[in-house]
Amino acid sequence: MADIPCARIVHSTGSRIRFRLPEMKGNQEYFNKVRRQFDELDFVERVEINPVTGSVLLLLHRGESEKLTEFVREKQLFSIKYEEEVISSQKKRKSIRDCLYDGLSKANGKTRDLTGGALDLADITVIFLLSSSVYQIAKGNIGLPQWHTGLWYAVNTLIAAKR
Repeated sequence: MADIPCARIVHSTGSRIRFRLPEMKGNQEYFNKVRRQFDELDFVERVEINPVTGSVLLLLHRGESEKLTEFVREKQLFSIKYEEEVISSQKKRKSIRDCLYDGLSKANGKTRDLTGGALDLADITVIFLLSSSVYQIAKGNIGLPQWHTGLWYAVNTLIAAKR
């Protein structure tokens, strides 16, 4: 088996990853092969190669880095060397969406614990929005958007929670 080139991750975010393959600099044929391999993947949005600098930039659909690692290993395109500073910077950076999701997930777990598993945040949201809608209707506030908006959100939350 031929030696597999080693790639260093020099930049990585949630959807972008750049590899450097110093030992393959200038090897147009190798980088064209790498491009063809990555172009076949449905979770890779774009591939940019630069044989002069020995660089491969991939734009991925969010959360597909595990698939990428498996693919690279399976096809033996290169071995991946993770640099400590890249890994630590990835751990430090978290998107606002991820932070909100983590916080809501924790709150949802605590809500389930407090209610013995009877309710979660989606259930409470539905109850609140339906109650608000009924209250607005009972007060005679039938004009848009008060009760209508609450009812709309309640139904959509219920539908989303049951998927």
